[in-house]
Amino acid sequence: DMPFPLPDFVLPRLGASTSHYAFSVLRQLQGLGVYVCNDADSIAAVKDKLCMYQALSNSKLATPKTMLAKYPISSATVEREIGFPLIIKNVSGMRGTGIYLCDSKDKFEDILELVYSNNENANMILQEFVQASYGKDLRVFVVGGRVLGCMVRSSSGSFKSNFSRGGTVEEYELNPELVWLATDVAKLFNLDIAGVDILFERDGYKVCEANSAPGFKGLEQIMGPSIAEGIIDYILVKIGCSLDLEHVV
Repeated sequence: DMPFPLPDFVLPRLGASTSHYAFSVLRQLQGLGVYVCNDADSIAAVKDKLCMYQALSNSKLATPKTMLAKYPISSATVEREIGFPLIIKNVSGMRGTGIYLCDSKDKFEDILELVYSNNENANMILQEFVQASYGKDLRVFVVGGRVLGCMVRSSSGSFKSNFSRGGTVEEYELNPELVWLATDVAKLFNLDIAGVDILFERDGYKVCEANSAPGFKGLEQIMGPSIAEGIIDYILVKIGCSLDLEHVV
């Protein structure tokens, strides 16, 4: 086979499902001087949710109380440190998969027993349930350190509000606190493109997580095609190129 010329840039869209092979390809391209948006290290930093929450905790940003669980674990300790109800998450997940709302100690013990009977090496994240954000959260879209848009995602039948799982979206008016939180999270993980999920709290907000390959279909429904254009414009500036959007494929 004939070798292909190097691309001008790469825009990874695998997010939390990025495989070891994909990381290797991205790092190889980076080593050859190709601009990768986001780079492999940034994707890896938010793919592992525990690593992400450790970084958020060390940053002093407001986040839900979080701990790592490995079977067996004392439900009394969990009740003391986090309390019930709580959220159980896979260490690596996306689009709302692998997330469970557990409302009692008995259910918590049953769920963990089921999980570990199928995978004794499973690592789970336990997280404080923020009642004020039940069925709704905010997705703030950040590109190049600049907020391009914000929407509130809502679900009438579930605590999960992901648009990809049938949630509804509405534009949400930005304020200085939201802009500060979202841009600080993107900067913390060195993400050129970030979808920052923020929970409502009674007296403000808490950072839920960051995503390296955020979808923007829902945001474009309420804001128009400005998100995709903003991404391409940013990349073209980064690589020092001026190109008509009609010729970008």
